[in-house]
Amino acid sequence: MLLHGAKNGYAPMITCPEDAIKCIRDYLTDTFNFEILESLGIINTSAGGDWTKELNLVRFDRPDGSPGRPLFDIRQWSPDHSRFSKGLRLREDEVKALAELLKERY
Repeated sequence: MLLHGAKNGYAPMITCPEDAIKCIRDYLTDTFNFEILESLGIINTSAGGDWTKELNLVRFDRPDGSPGRPLFDIRQWSPDHSRFSKGLRLREDEVKALAELLKERY
């Protein structure tokens, strides 16, 4: 399996072994540098009790390696935060709008 991605302005091509999911996960973990600036709380814990769905303030690096702006981030994290699922990133104005919508409903 071939996987294309961008890092530092380049588009490398790698060949994945038969365990493509693990290869992709490892590649993404190496490619997407991030820093959890603030942990705002755990929303949910998986049925197995290990992964947690969290709301955090996270900064992901841009493709050129420069730091991106901090965003509110909702996604599942492994216990040591070395792996993560797809998630949702929101700007502060979007979080405020979401809070208002939830306030109106609940």
